[in-house]
Amino acid sequence: LFQILRLCLISTRSIAIQSKVWEAILRELVSAHCALGMIGNGIMTVLSLEGETEKTKEDEQEQLLIDVVRCRGLDELSLEVGVAASNLLAVGDANEEDYVHSMEVDQFLRIVTGFNKNHCAAAAAPMLISASVLEQLYATCLEHREVDESSSSSVLLGILLDLVSLDLTLKNDEERVVALLVRSWEIGGSMWEATSIEILKQFNQKNDIVSVSSTAATILFAALKQDRSAA
Repeated sequence: LFQILRLCLISTRSIAIQSKVWEAILRELVSAHCALGMIGNGIMTVLSLEGETEKTKEDEQEQLLIDVVRCRGLDELSLEVGVAASNLLAVGDANEEDYVHSMEVDQFLRIVTGFNKNHCAAAAAPMLISASVLEQLYATCLEHREVDESSSSSVLLGILLDLVSLDLTLKNDEERVVALLVRSWEIGGSMWEATSIEILKQFNQKNDIVSVSSTAATILFAALKQDRSAA
């Protein structure tokens, strides 16, 4: 289905018609409550992101398809899924019953944020959602919540940590990186031990955490020191 859709979109010269066709199909998929895995894989097929690493003569057309796939409907779906993912256990912490759903949500959000683990050039994959939606996902993940012994890392937190790990040199993102690390430290568990502590080590080498927030810096430096002592 999506391979045929890709061919139809490529053969249509009008961007306006391409957009109408894509948005109509996406709307029907959402209305039919199709699995997120199906929609995510469909996007990968339409954009031909499944393993491609070399440039082709169709680069210009491929960019046009990316611009077509970026639409209000995808923004709305991604925001809805992302907000729900803030309360969904990360794949590594999910039980057998919730594992498949967590995996589907994780894969979908990674595709639309340009960080798909299954794509061999993940860092260069296109961001398919608007900057405003991404900002709302960060805000949702970092909103104040009581953390107790039952708290666990979420799918959304894991994805956002992976996104910031792509480039820890952006000065404008220091507050965000620190906020995500503090949130992960508060929750603890496998994500902090396996992912966040490594990001913290890299971030500490490339940035001046003290200039960001004295409270957050104290917490993170203590956590880093504790990790080194344990090692």
